[in-house]
Amino acid sequence: MVFHDETERRAKTHEMSWQLTHDVMTGLVSRREFERRLDNSIKDAVTNNHEHALLFLDLDQFKTVNDSCGHQAGDELLKQVSAQLQALMRPW
Repeated sequence: MVFHDETERRAKTHEMSWQLTHDVMTGLVSRREFERRLDNSIKDAVTNNHEHALLFLDLDQFKTVNDSCGHQAGDELLKQVSAQLQALMRPW
């Protein structure tokens, strides 16, 4: 018998998967991943009669933050707002 340690390969696979579904700068899910998850939730609601909720949050004057403080500040604002919201929600 031959054994191989798969730890490193699995870690790299997980990292690549994460990078495909998340924005590297902010750590938030990408638009494509958001749309995939939303589509799955809609299908689940129809098929299994489950309820889901969607919060649409319009960050008023967000463009002003990017224009006056730079995109790095805008990314940081997104990360902080996201962290605050995630602390209040259960994982999906």
